[in-house]
Amino acid sequence: MSGGSGPVIDNTPVTDCSSIIEHTILNSPDPKVLSKLKVNDQLQLEAKTDRGPLVAIDSSGNIAGSITSGILAQLLDCIKKGYKFIAIIEEMDGGKCKVEIRSSR
Repeated sequence: MSGGSGPVIDNTPVTDCSSIIEHTILNSPDPKVLSKLKVNDQLQLEAKTDRGPLVAIDSSGNIAGSITSGILAQLLDCIKKGYKFIAIIEEMDGGKCKVEIRSSR
């Protein structure tokens, strides 16, 4: 069925980019980079291409890991629109790093 002009909820969620908050795990974390980080540190998120991957970069420019959250497509779309995102480290347990993603714009 077509013709509706309302937002599509199931396949293409309509999101206010500035209000995105996502809790997720940093994927493929780099142990050397993580060893220099602590809870509440901020990582900048950067898209390598328009389709990802989305990488988390520390203040020295080192890649700490990647983001493959369920909202990756939304994040990439928002980045294309000029929004910037950070990942704030919430928990670190060995090689596991939990982060909160939010807009920094």
